[in-house]
Amino acid sequence: MKNTILNNTIIILFASILAFSCSAPKSADDDSVKDGYLGMNVPKTFTYSTTKNIGLQLDARSIASTATVAEVYNANPHSKEGKRIGKFFISGGRTFTAALNVPSHLQEVWVVSRQTDGVTLSHQVPFFGSLATVDLSVIGEMASSIHSIGSGTPAPSCTTGCDEFVSGNGLSVTDGRTYCVPQGEVLTGDIHFSGQGGTIQVCGTMQVQNFNVNGNPSTLEILIGETGVLQASTLNINSRDALLVNHGVLQISGGLSFNYRFENYSETSLSPFNVNSNAGEFYNEGTLNVSGNFNNNNWVHNRGTINTTGSFNNNGNSELINECRIIANNDFHQNGIMEHLGYIRANNTVYIQQGGNGSSVLGNLSLISADRAFINRPLTGPTSGGYARLDIDSQIQVNGGGQVNGLIDLCVEEGQLINNGSIKNTVTFCEAFIPANECNPGSGSTPGDEDDGGDPGDDEFPDDPDRFFNNPFPADGVFGTLAYEDLWPSYGDFDMNDLVVGYHINEVTNQDNEIVDIEFTCVIRALGAGLDSGFGVEFPVSPSRVQMVEGVRYTENIIETLPNGAEANQSNATVIFWDNSAYEMGKFVNTENPMDHVQEDTLMIRITFNPPVTRDELGNAPYKPFIFVDNNRGLEVHLPGNAPTSLMDQSFFGLHDDDSDPSQNRFFVSRSNLNWAINIPETIPYPLERVEITDAYLNFREWAESGGEVYQDWYLDLPGYRVPSKLYIRP
Repeated sequence: MKNTILNNTIIILFASILAFSCSAPKSADDDSVKDGYLGMNVPKTFTYSTTKNIGLQLDARSIASTATVAEVYNANPHSKEGKRIGKFFISGGRTFTAALNVPSHLQEVWVVSRQTDGVTLSHQVPFFGSLATVDLSVIGEMASSIHSIGSGTPAPSCTTGCDEFVSGNGLSVTDGRTYCVPQGEVLTGDIHFSGQGGTIQVCGTMQVQNFNVNGNPSTLEILIGETGVLQASTLNINSRDALLVNHGVLQISGGLSFNYRFENYSETSLSPFNVNSNAGEFYNEGTLNVSGNFNNNNWVHNRGTINTTGSFNNNGNSELINECRIIANNDFHQNGIMEHLGYIRANNTVYIQQGGNGSSVLGNLSLISADRAFINRPLTGPTSGGYARLDIDSQIQVNGGGQVNGLIDLCVEEGQLINNGSIKNTVTFCEAFIPANECNPGSGSTPGDEDDGGDPGDDEFPDDPDRFFNNPFPADGVFGTLAYEDLWPSYGDFDMNDLVVGYHINEVTNQDNEIVDIEFTCVIRALGAGLDSGFGVEFPVSPSRVQMVEGVRYTENIIETLPNGAEANQSNATVIFWDNSAYEMGKFVNTENPMDHVQEDTLMIRITFNPPVTRDELGNAPYKPFIFVDNNRGLEVHLPGNAPTSLMDQSFFGLHDDDSDPSQNRFFVSRSNLNWAINIPETIPYPLERVEITDAYLNFREWAESGGEVYQDWYLDLPGYRVPSKLYIRP
């Protein structure tokens, strides 16, 4: 019996050692692991940062409006990828520089500016260094998810760049030459494009019966100047590479069906009008009058006015970007991709019925009006700022597959609203105000704004004069990932899952763009360790600036706080969010078998500052997050390069594998510059237990060894980037 008890005890002890071995330190002298994480050759100055700080100078000096609100997005705000990352108030023709922390691989941002006079402009802003500037008074390029718009083709002068001046009867266009019809001259007869083709500039009059294209000319351009007139029976030049540009008068008695790019900057009347599939592109800054139906089978970008006596049909597999006005005397059919930023009027019915690859997105302060609206698929409004509105005379019907999402105002003042689908709780009913401008007649009554005098469509706290905007990090609706190894100052197993925390941060700012509150949503996702841990964040301001802390969880009698909730005995404001990561979930959870998944533990913490803090004072999110280990408040683990708090026991520095040196501002890296923590500005799956991150993320090593110069997007779900079988991915 005694031997049996002894043997069982040995077995249990051995099993316990095996269970804890997943967090056991590796020796830097162990040659068997030199090819793994410990074998990396990382530059000594590299801090494993996956983000970069940029300054975005928002210039409103040319705007006469009393105030401008600028929203910053990480991609096209009217695509599903575009997420808001900041929102700022710029008063009275001034310039404001917004400090942003963005993913290192991001190469551009988008800015949507709204003025108090109702003008909304979009700006695509690339950055090549640490500072980018955007003039908020300049109309930005609203690139779609498929096409790049470009800046348009200017009107020809017909006096320069001409190889030959022509008039009379007939013309053969060849050899890539440019032929000009000067003002006052007339060219008649048939036009032949052959060989290399060429360009015709029209500043006089062209009266043509037929256009003939022989072969496949490399250049086929017709440019009509401001004084030019082109009259034709037909225009059959359906070369995919052709270009038709009208700044004057264009009259085609047989209508136009085209498979090339057509740019209109003047007034044109045609029937029928078909933008053909595959290569047809119509860009409009003028007025197009269509007798009959307008059929878009590929791509249309409207910044002017389109009038049609029939229906406007945005057919399947097509894309429509409307920044100004579309008027259809009959119906408006939306079956493709639509980004609507201006005004649409259908005298009969609007149908939202896009196919599987379609999407219907409404921008801030956009308006759709019709007699009836049938919403058979998702209709998505803005996520913040001003509402979009549907003004419908008799009936709105949301059918089974229909959804109304985001900030959309549905208004049927005298008719009927039938909901057989889904209308989200962000939707309002006959409440929104859409200001009038040169494209949009506007709708609704001007609301009062007794809060702070800003645009009522932009203030996100209309009942609170001290708060104005929400500023999300990493982006609106996006959670970042903090992952820690907890055996510092010794090496761990580098699976980066001893503690995995998902986080979303919202900075609430006032009208001076100062930070009043910081709201953290923290999700404890995984605990792949046997040691206890707590989690906190340090802010580089005095503890006295903290007015209040809400939502923290203390269960272990470790943390001493000031009356305001900040941690006591700290030189900088430090807030411990929780002191026991395993309180709800237990230890060794969510790192082995996703089929045994344990529900994540979510905490919401709010920190209020008084007086509010500036961005220069606070720095960028996620600030300085850290853990402390084994119920020892002095044993902190920080992101590489981050200094410890005042309560850190600095006798740990330099022990075992650590190479911290406070005199060199070097913290929490090893002698070979390896790390114990990392921040990712996105939710990612973490490695399974005992799987090194370099084995699960195939480009991590090359990224680290290059000092972050290559594979800055190493954590994204792209081909060849991940090994799914080595990651904790829930089915």
